[in-house]
Amino acid sequence: MGSTRLALAGELAGRHLQKLPPQGILISPSKLSLPCTFLVAVNPTGNIHNIFLLRSSGNPELDQLAMDNLRQVQLEPLESKKVTWGTITYLWGMPKEQNINHEVRDSRDSN
Repeated sequence: MGSTRLALAGELAGRHLQKLPPQGILISPSKLSLPCTFLVAVNPTGNIHNIFLLRSSGNPELDQLAMDNLRQVQLEPLESKKVTWGTITYLWGMPKEQNINHEVRDSRDSN
């Protein structure tokens, strides 16, 4: 099983991950885990706060681990002084040929 990817959408689309947790992005212990999606606020320095679970993976423990992992992720800083909102989806264990740090999706893709 390959690494997990993060898909950024909404105002976060186009932003890059600057800092990952020391342990990296989580790998799901199960091949059957569904993606989980969080609504997040990101301050101008790139720190994530105000994390809300929008779509569960179906495994509450995995959702909590993903939320804890997400608190340690930092996005690239912005020159703007405003907080930006968007979604971050954990796409668990994608195939190795698709193993990248994150995927950027246009917010129109979620409709």
